[in-house]
Amino acid sequence: MAINTIHKNLFKLILKIVKDNLRQVIFILCMLILYVSGCVSKTEYLFYEDKKGKGAEQFIKDLKFCQIYSNQNAKQIEGSKGAGERYLYENSIFILCMKNKNWVLKE
Repeated sequence: MAINTIHKNLFKLILKIVKDNLRQVIFILCMLILYVSGCVSKTEYLFYEDKKGKGAEQFIKDLKFCQIYSNQNAKQIEGSKGAGERYLYENSIFILCMKNKNWVLKE
């Protein structure tokens, strides 16, 4: 019974916080939705221009090749910023590889 009371009190406290800060909660949710919706997948056929008319099957082959190529050629970066720098470097190699295979992201 004591746990039920704690849960009820906790729930009431959360509702009070949400009601008091409703504008901030809505603003944060809107910003989060805009941020997530702004992300473009770099692995979907529909997000690329098929300039040479290669088709989806060739896209998948080129995509796999570029993913492996960029992963193998990303330089090793050490330190606290290493993971982010390595990701950006690997991502730029991937995009260049896809451009060289005539796949360009739609804008």
